[in-house]
Amino acid sequence: MAAPNQAVPLTAYSLRSSALRLPAAGERSVRRTDFDGKMHILKKPTSHRQSEFLAAVRKSKRLHGAWVAAPRSPKAFKAYLRRIRNKVHLGYWVLTKDGELAGVINVNEIVRGAFCSGYLGYYAFVPHNGKGYLTRGLAAVLTDLFRVHGLHRVEANIQPGNNDSQVLVQRLGFRLEGFSPRYLKIGGRWRDHERWALTVEDWRRKPARPDTSGWNGPLKSAAAQPQAVRRIQCECLHESVRK
Repeated sequence: MAAPNQAVPLTAYSLRSSALRLPAAGERSVRRTDFDGKMHILKKPTSHRQSEFLAAVRKSKRLHGAWVAAPRSPKAFKAYLRRIRNKVHLGYWVLTKDGELAGVINVNEIVRGAFCSGYLGYYAFVPHNGKGYLTRGLAAVLTDLFRVHGLHRVEANIQPGNNDSQVLVQRLGFRLEGFSPRYLKIGGRWRDHERWALTVEDWRRKPARPDTSGWNGPLKSAAAQPQAVRRIQCECLHESVRK
């Protein structure tokens, strides 16, 4: 396991390897087999797919609702790319088996030293929400964060009513650490949040191996819920929700 400020190679999941990139035009695409035998792809965000990204955001406006403030304009998209190139932020795209954008995962405000932690944010895109892509994407990102980037702890802040996000992080081994009233300002209102976290010690004991039954169908937790609450996203996108 890497020390807090030491990086070690991780061919299967590290975004430093071209094996996880599914480029747009003119670049070689290589897929890797996931831990459950399915095909799984993470991609480093790129300007080449700006139009596709913004179209996915527009299509997912109702899904995101008041939970997420994703980049909705070329200017906001460029600012998003600049931000994740900063050493205190990381960005990942989750792709479907056919290479379509299924979701976004961000790790924000990474603090090194004695804290060695980051804040997790994520959201899905229609029509790929509820099909298991974020579960597998987050599992791969956690491997990258703990093994390659040497983080000790990852925190996800989730509104109490966001049931699917709660189920998702529990599936990956996160524990509920506490409740913070009026924690983040989202949609013009200060909203309560639960603080969920995963440390590298807990992750080592039980590496994230999510249920594979949701790969070709809705997540079990979401199947029986009304469409209005069938959302899988986490609201700790500090760079975008504080309005």
